[in-house]
Amino acid sequence: RALAVMVDYLKAFGLQRVLQERTSFRDLQRASEMALPPNALRQLEVLRSSEEGTQKGSLFWLMNQTKTAFGARLMRDWVARPLLDRRQIEERLDAVEELVGSGTRLGGDEMTAAATTWSPLPSLLGGLPDLERILTRVLHCTATLKECALALVAFTRVHNSLMPIAEAGEGIKDPLLKKLLGAVLCEKARDRISDAVEKIHMKAATAGDLKQVF
Repeated sequence: RALAVMVDYLKAFGLQRVLQERTSFRDLQRASEMALPPNALRQLEVLRSSEEGTQKGSLFWLMNQTKTAFGARLMRDWVARPLLDRRQIEERLDAVEELVGSGTRLGGDEMTAAATTWSPLPSLLGGLPDLERILTRVLHCTATLKECALALVAFTRVHNSLMPIAEAGEGIKDPLLKKLLGAVLCEKARDRISDAVEKIHMKAATAGDLKQVF
């Protein structure tokens, strides 16, 4: 009965198909994550400051140095559900160390090379729209023409910016970063995006002009 009510509610927004996507669901508690109860999150001021009742002053506020809206949501989830698995913790730490170029396992020229390799990343991320929400709207056929155009432009920019990093493979030491970079630079996705960009008039699409888009 509860599921039927949920489907009926989502129909009003044209989002009922979200229940068919496996990625829309996750375990309430994973063995690799710490399940902090609401009272612990509140007492430890993980997400909100107890004094002001806002994010300012909380652990999340202190740690959130993300450049994108979807990055901030991921950081919030990570802070609220800290890892328990030592291997995953070390993998994440190693990746962060390389990104900031201050890892204890990188020294001298290697540390400088790592920092230089990833230096374009902050400016790239800072100019991106909320791709996560746009893709969700695309999935459920609620995205506007302008949003679709913005997503295509953004993905093209991401590919063009990250390809030189991938080609400079000697500057990438961390296995997790190599894996993530390979996933982002998926050739199949790149070809489909390029094909879409070639078939539509991007300026008209960005302006939402349906008459001139093709």
